[in-house]
Amino acid sequence: MRSVRIASALVAVAAVLVTSAPVGAQDWAGAGWVPLTRNGALVASAAGGTAYLDVVGDAAGAAAFVASDADHLYLRVRVSGDPTDAGGAKIRDHVWGCFVDADGNLGRHEYLASLDATGTDVVTWRKNATPSADSPLDAAETVAASFDASTHAQWSAASVGWYVDLAIPWTSIRPAVPAGRSLRFVCGTSKVSGVLDTDTFAGTGAALSTQWSDGFVCNDSGCLPDRDQDDVPDAVEDALGTDKTKPDTDGDGLRDAVELSATGAAPFTAIDTDGDGTIDALDADSDNDCVADAKETAASFRSVSVPNATPSSVCTAAAMPFCSPANGACVACDTSFNQAGSAPCPFAAAPACQTAGALAGRCTQCRPGETALCTTDKPACEVSTGTCAPCNGPNGGLQTAVCPDPGKPACHAFDALAGQCTECTANVAT
Repeated sequence: MRSVRIASALVAVAAVLVTSAPVGAQDWAGAGWVPLTRNGALVASAAGGTAYLDVVGDAAGAAAFVASDADHLYLRVRVSGDPTDAGGAKIRDHVWGCFVDADGNLGRHEYLASLDATGTDVVTWRKNATPSADSPLDAAETVAASFDASTHAQWSAASVGWYVDLAIPWTSIRPAVPAGRSLRFVCGTSKVSGVLDTDTFAGTGAALSTQWSDGFVCNDSGCLPDRDQDDVPDAVEDALGTDKTKPDTDGDGLRDAVELSATGAAPFTAIDTDGDGTIDALDADSDNDCVADAKETAASFRSVSVPNATPSSVCTAAAMPFCSPANGACVACDTSFNQAGSAPCPFAAAPACQTAGALAGRCTQCRPGETALCTTDKPACEVSTGTCAPCNGPNGGLQTAVCPDPGKPACHAFDALAGQCTECTANVAT
């Protein structure tokens, strides 16, 4: 779409409100209109065509706006000419409205909010039940809700062109679109219901996916820009240190909205599950369970015991058997199972921490002085492997698998008790 200033020939007229009837419960005067943007710049649309169907906007004035309060979502489309008939009493027999995206699939639209004056003047909330094309001509064929235009629409002269406004009750939008969900918009005009076939931001011949506005989070107090449509307003991302142009700042597959909240929705805070000074939304392993967030789910990434009841079970490198809760890395052991230390051996089946020699940092079945798992036929600890083995020397000897218990110091070498430790042998007596 060419981004040009609205033609200077458009006559600026006084902003005098003209409506078709009293506006009822809609708080038009209190609507905090926010201009739609794309990539942070005001949405523009070149002038040209039938004035009252010609969507216009430039760097000085957006082509469309959004607002919200506790009861309604408000949408405003700017056109270059008066949308009423010659006497100003009635809106012309055409359509003004905006497509709405709520799921981030920009190749289609899900809803159309429009002032439809092609028959009885109504404001409709339509659903695109069978999306078929990346085009403004893809019809939203199902009318989900309809309201009298006299209470849910208005039009007024703007400093440049005219505004056409409509209001959709939140009760018609939710719960299909959850509260706090970021929305994108493409606004335009039409001569028939259910489509925008006459003009849009970039024209009806342009793909819908190229025309969407940035996202906006609309709630009871108004609408806030959310450029990346991750449900976290830009201002919140700026304050918390995440990237407002990336829905998943750290690229781990979990949206910023998930990592900045307890529920996946507002309120958003700088949650730091593992207390390491890096908030979850920027942390590769939020719970320091030695499983990267990219391999976990929204239900597990903050739980040390999920997906593994014992985090160290993922530490398969023999020299780094312990998952450190301090940094979420597999590290060498520094003490044995059930003993005080920063990296105790994690499993009872390999309880002995080797602190020196070729096996340093590994957890093994035994080590000298720790032979609780060794049995009668394998009473000694083979120092080269850290496994229980038949003895090959007496207690206090220099062999690699000496009898460990001074009360049974004698190692049998050749008889029926070969490899076992007893109080004595034919050659050794206590």
